[in-house]
Amino acid sequence: MQNQQINFSNDREISFTISIKKKSKFARIILIFTFLIFLIMPVIFLIDMIIERAELKIGIFFSFTLLWGFAYYMFRVIAWNQFGKEIFTIEKDKIKYYSDFKYFKDSFKEIDNVDLKIELENIGYIEDNLGVLSIKNETDSLKSVIKVPIPELNELIKKIKTTPNN
Repeated sequence: MQNQQINFSNDREISFTISIKKKSKFARIILIFTFLIFLIMPVIFLIDMIIERAELKIGIFFSFTLLWGFAYYMFRVIAWNQFGKEIFTIEKDKIKYYSDFKYFKDSFKEIDNVDLKIELENIGYIEDNLGVLSIKNETDSLKSVIKVPIPELNELIKKIKTTPNN
């Protein structure tokens, strides 16, 4: 396809990847700065407590865990905004989906490849011309979270429907 956001590959089964558009450098710098603050603050507090010879209490360890939890969440947000993509694999009997953050994978889903409805859903303002991919059968559904230009999604849907494996 013309745009780099959707990449289609033909293997034994059909698979395609929908990648995010990278955010601006300023936004990524703010995210990294916030991540570093959450990561380093507990270490600075611990060093200060050692210098002051303060008493260690359970609340200190709770706050360390909380701050490092926020740091982990910020790391996931940074990874998604830098490397995030969704991978769909269409096999003869199942369609598999997962989100790839480069360093870890998430949201594993699987639906049966029977009576499929493959369509796009408009997202946001009409003038943005963006949508997401939606794949449904009678009982389950898969829905992309990455917004893609509608002409590109239409081309993807046409290619999926004309591929003989499905």
